[in-house]
Amino acid sequence: MNYLVENGFPSDKISAKGFGSYHPIGDNKNRKGRQENRRVEVYSEFAKR
Repeated sequence: MNYLVENGFPSDKISAKGFGSYHPIGDNKNRKGRQENRRVEVYSEFAKR
């Protein structure tokens, strides 16, 4: 988030939430699964879905 704000993105349009433990995409019981859960997802209301 700091990078975006420092480069002109409005801070009131940014938020961060941690979902890894609540919405894992991998199994936290093994290394590969934990690696998959360390991720950043960025959404924009201006992006095409």
